[in-house]
Amino acid sequence: QKSKNGGSTASRRKQWVLNPFKQEDEDEVLAKRNYNSRRWSHVFPQGETEFKRHAGPNFKSLCQPAILPVEIDVFPSKEELDVRYNNRFHAVNLAAIEKTFYKSHTDLLMEMVRQRLVQDYQLVLPDVYTESRKKTTRDTDGKQRKLSNFPSELSTRSKDSPRKQKDSSERNIKIALSMDHCFQTIQYQPDDDSVRVDSYSRNDARNEGANQFKNTFQLWLPASERYTAVHQRFDKYPAEYNWNGLDNRISGDHSKSFHGTRYRRVSFRIIPDAFQDRRSEQDYVAKMKKIIEFLEIKAKKKLDIKISTVEERALQVKNKIVDSAERKLTFIVHLMKKKLDKYEWMEVVTNSIFDTKRAFQITFNWLVASAVKIEAQVQLLKRKCLHFGLNLVSATYASCHSNLYLHPFIRPESIFVNSVEKAKIVEQALINKYNFCEDGKVSVYPEDVKLTFGVEYDMDYSKRRWFQRTFLAQQYINRAGTIFIRLLLHKREKVLFVFLENRKHIGSNNELLDSTRKLQSQLKDMIETINNSDIS
Repeated sequence: QKSKNGGSTASRRKQWVLNPFKQEDEDEVLAKRNYNSRRWSHVFPQGETEFKRHAGPNFKSLCQPAILPVEIDVFPSKEELDVRYNNRFHAVNLAAIEKTFYKSHTDLLMEMVRQRLVQDYQLVLPDVYTESRKKTTRDTDGKQRKLSNFPSELSTRSKDSPRKQKDSSERNIKIALSMDHCFQTIQYQPDDDSVRVDSYSRNDARNEGANQFKNTFQLWLPASERYTAVHQRFDKYPAEYNWNGLDNRISGDHSKSFHGTRYRRVSFRIIPDAFQDRRSEQDYVAKMKKIIEFLEIKAKKKLDIKISTVEERALQVKNKIVDSAERKLTFIVHLMKKKLDKYEWMEVVTNSIFDTKRAFQITFNWLVASAVKIEAQVQLLKRKCLHFGLNLVSATYASCHSNLYLHPFIRPESIFVNSVEKAKIVEQALINKYNFCEDGKVSVYPEDVKLTFGVEYDMDYSKRRWFQRTFLAQQYINRAGTIFIRLLLHKREKVLFVFLENRKHIGSNNELLDSTRKLQSQLKDMIETINNSDIS
C-alpha cells in the first residue's frame, strides 16, 4: 500500500521497541547482555549505539544514587560452582545463643537476606535457581556446552510458574542471592534447627592487574583556591566481608564485634564549656553527669565512664603518665517497646573517659533498626543535651575514621609544620587563641595517609600484628563544631596539619561555611609565619 504522499506505509512503521509490560520482550533483550550489564539494566542502558541495536528497559530511577534491581535471573550450574568457585559455609543456631529476640528461624533468615540486599546482593528468582540445579555443563550426547555465565546461555524467567503442591522435601526455606562474582544460598535446616549459609566466590576474582586501577587528577580546593593532585585507587572486587560474624551478631550474639562491620551510623560531639575557674568546671561536670545517667538508663546498667578534671590531668603530667588512646565503651540499646514488636537494636559507642577539656564522643551504630526508630533516639539525645545546657553537634564520620579522604571529590586541605617543636607551638595557639579543644586520639593506618597526604610513619611492621599496625594521631575540634584538625607525624621530623570540615554540622548554612573557610585561611597564615620563624 502507498500513502497519499507516495511513500510506503510499511517503510514508515516504527522499529520494534521494548514493551515494559511484556515479560518476553525483556527476557529477549537481557539474554544478549553480560552479567554486569544485566545487574544495572533497568537503570543504566548501554551506550547509544548498543541501545539502538538492542533496545532495552530504560526506567527512571526513583532515587539518587540509583539502586540495583532487587532481582536477577542468573545462577551458575552445580558443576560450574564446583569448578570455578570456592565454597564456604557457616550455620547460625538460635538455641546456642544465650539471649535472642527472634521468635523463629524464619525471622532470622529474612533479616539475613535484608542485610545482604543492603550490601548490593540481588535475589535470584526461585525458578532460575531451581533450573540451575538441574543443569550440567555437558549435554546428554557428550558435547561440551557453554557455561551459564555466557550471554547466550543466560537463564531467563519462566513464562509460567504454576503453584505446585509442596512435598516434604520442598518445605525447607531456601533463598539464593547473587553479586556478580559471589553467590550465596541461605537455607533453614529443620533437622538441626539452624540456618545454613553457603558462600561461593569465583576463583579469579582478585584485585590485580587489569582489575585494579589507580587514577591521578587535579582537584580544586575551595578554601585555599588552588588545584592539588589527588590519587584514587579503584578495585573491581570489594573486600571480602565477614558474613559469619555479622550473622551471629544480628542473631543476638553481641559479645564480640569485628573490625570492618559496615554499620549505618550517626556521630556526635559534646563540646566542653570554655570555663576559667574550678566552680565553672564543676558546673560542667554536673551537667555531664546527667547525660551519663541518661545513657545508663538506655544501657540498663552502670557505665564505667571515668571523670577527669584539670587537677587530675595536671597530676598525670607531673607523674609522667603517657596519654594513650582510650578504649571505647559500647553497649546495646533495644528499640522494641512491646513484646510483639519487631526485633530492632542499635549499638552506642562513647568515650570511656569524660575529660572536662576534651570533646565527648557519642556514636549510634545500627544494623537491625528502622530509620524512624533511630531518628527518635537522635531527637531524644538532642532534647536532653539542650535541656541540660550542653553543646551537642553532629560530626562527620571521617572524624573518627583512619582515612580522612573518603569522598573522591572532597579532599581535606593540609599544611606541613617544619618541626615537632614548632607543631607544639601551633597546638598551643589552637587552644589559647583560636578557641579549639582536644578531640582525643585516633588510630590511623599508615596506608590511609601515605597515598593521599604523602605521610610516612616510622614503624617496624615486622614485629606487629595486623591490628597493631596503627599509630595515634592527635585531633582537635573548634568550639563552634565546624572543623576538625588532625596531626600526622611524618618520619618523626615534620607534622602535617589536616583540616577536615564538619559538613554534618555546617550543612547548607553558608555563613558557617564562610567562617570555616576564613578560619582555615587564618590558621594557614599562622602556620606559615611559624615555619618561617627562627623558633626551634
